[in-house]
Amino acid sequence: MKLTVNLLLLVSVFTITSGFSENLNDLYVSLNQHNNLYNAAQANTEAQESISSEARAEFFPHIAAEGNYGVTHSEVSLANDATSFDNFSFDSSDTSDTYKFLVGVKQNIIDVQHWRDIDASNYLIQAKQVNSKIVQQNAVFKLLEDYFTVLDAKNKKRLYAIESRDLERAKKLANYKLAKGIGTKLNLYEAEMELEGLKAKKINNENNLQNAINNIARETSVNVRYLHDVNTSKILQLLPPESKNYWLQNLLAENLSLQKARFELLALNKAVSAQAAASYPTVYAEGGYVQEKRYLPVFKTAKITDTAAFVGVKVPLFTGGYNTAKENELQRQYEADNYKYIDAENELKNIVTQVFNDVLALHAKLIADMQAIAASNKELAAAKRANQYGLKGMQTFLDAEKFNISAKLAFKKDAYDALLLRAKLYQLHGQLDANEIARLNSILNRKAI
Repeated sequence: MKLTVNLLLLVSVFTITSGFSENLNDLYVSLNQHNNLYNAAQANTEAQESISSEARAEFFPHIAAEGNYGVTHSEVSLANDATSFDNFSFDSSDTSDTYKFLVGVKQNIIDVQHWRDIDASNYLIQAKQVNSKIVQQNAVFKLLEDYFTVLDAKNKKRLYAIESRDLERAKKLANYKLAKGIGTKLNLYEAEMELEGLKAKKINNENNLQNAINNIARETSVNVRYLHDVNTSKILQLLPPESKNYWLQNLLAENLSLQKARFELLALNKAVSAQAAASYPTVYAEGGYVQEKRYLPVFKTAKITDTAAFVGVKVPLFTGGYNTAKENELQRQYEADNYKYIDAENELKNIVTQVFNDVLALHAKLIADMQAIAASNKELAAAKRANQYGLKGMQTFLDAEKFNISAKLAFKKDAYDALLLRAKLYQLHGQLDANEIARLNSILNRKAI
């Protein structure tokens, strides 16, 4: 009985906690399973694959069968010339039942335009596949933004609690001085305004926290209760990521947006050549089998069977200038998109350079933050000793404590920003995947925040 109860308790604990996540790996898995935008992009890719299958189906033999039944009424009237030898006239009418069955086969042999349309469709499939990756990695980056927003907001709540404590003490002191006649209403008003300003910050921070939690829940279907925070002793292991030349060297080949644009350009180029082939002859083969039975009055039956096969050539002679106009339209569109692609390449190089420089700047700032933390640790220890021995008051200790916490939280905020910029570099190179998430997860503390 005791074993059964323990097992039930174990199952209950698992049921309650398994719906919640505390690290990036778990959230990443849930994101790929539940993100609606990613699922929609996947569905669009499958739709494009179906379109390509439809186009390829034109090159398979098309076989059709048909059967019908009808009633035929025939009238025949023959009259001889009055001057002829045998003067006679003949009138006849019949109603017959007709059963007809036919099977036809048609096969395109040469259709250059259709071949090129299929090539264009295949390039569009590849563009859609790349777009699915873009949507997925955008969702991953948004997840990281929300993840670090939650961490930062919770850190700020801790800092705001200390600031609120100090401002309440300042307000009480201003009230005391005003009551004793050694202070002014202005001092009290300033203290109250600072408290109101802090309240506004706390409300804004709480809104940011709830929005980020709601975003994670919507994107991953996970109700976030706690998250692993960044291990400050490991943060510099991931910074700076490689060198600027490394990122620029591989940028054009690996960037997903450029890959998508290249496939779209190839598809458009094939569409131009397909339209140019619209005036080419189309060669096809066709064959059929027809069997017809007629049941006439007085038990007369007529049976007709036809079998035919032939090769045909279809040549468009006049389309009112449509083919030429359409080809020119596609050609101009291709040229315009090609210019946009070149511009996108140059812009992307500038973006990567800027992001990398920002990472380097934050890397240097993190080192300065660590020095500030070390200095504030010494100052806090000194203030604590001074307070214990009565050399300085409690306020000195509280100020040193606030400075120490502020330095640590500033380091964490810069760490979050640096990791996001690192993630942006990987996203720009199409590599914000499970491996990168695992690397980021490796520097998270097991301790939840």
